[in-house]
Amino acid sequence: MSYVRSVRLHRIGVSRRTTWLVVEVTTNDGITGLGECSDTHDPDIAATIIESVIEIIGGYRAGGDLDELDARLAERSATHGSIEDPFSRLLVLGAVMTAMADMVARTHQLPLWAWLGAVERPVIPLYANINRAPPNRTPDEFARFASAAVEAGIERIQLAPFDGPPLPGATLLDTGLEHLAAVRNAIGSVPTVYIDVHHRLDRSALEQGLRTMEEFGVGWIEDAVDVKSPAELEWLARATTIPIAGG
Repeated sequence: MSYVRSVRLHRIGVSRRTTWLVVEVTTNDGITGLGECSDTHDPDIAATIIESVIEIIGGYRAGGDLDELDARLAERSATHGSIEDPFSRLLVLGAVMTAMADMVARTHQLPLWAWLGAVERPVIPLYANINRAPPNRTPDEFARFASAAVEAGIERIQLAPFDGPPLPGATLLDTGLEHLAAVRNAIGSVPTVYIDVHHRLDRSALEQGLRTMEEFGVGWIEDAVDVKSPAELEWLARATTIPIAGG
């Protein structure tokens, strides 16, 4: 009978700005399951949360009740006083439960989506987020990475052109629009370009830039305003024809 033998947290350095955090559970017969908690950002916090619940995970049988396990993990985590950040706690426990479900699905020789009862999709649209790739965040670098993604067969590009820093003598708005122009000039008019504003522009600057973004055929504009504010979302919907996205 399969049971959990080990739990590991992998730290995967993707770029200077990004480290992915992946929880891996392994059974006694070598079956693994994976779950991600990268938005925790702090690997030490993730490791501490895992240590606080590891005795519950260790020895879990692959045929056991995942709902019961989920409840036990939540109860243990809620009483573990050294972790003050509930967001990180939820992320890490979600990664643990994802890894456990993935492990159980693999013991049945099924992909996780099939074990969960989902319907197979022959094509899943993907986009390449190139925002963290350019080391110096220049227009030429954004254009180069966008071109590389399109050459690799990806038809959708996302970037956060207003993250800064501003180019010499330019505003944050002008800098972002210059990045966007460089990307569009490099890849042509067909590939879709998505923009994440990361709440870096105030309403005045955003309003000034919307028309240019429309002219460049932006596919969506993400986190331009507070998604918890119906009034701000209503204003943005009236101000632009670009579809609105938010985290």
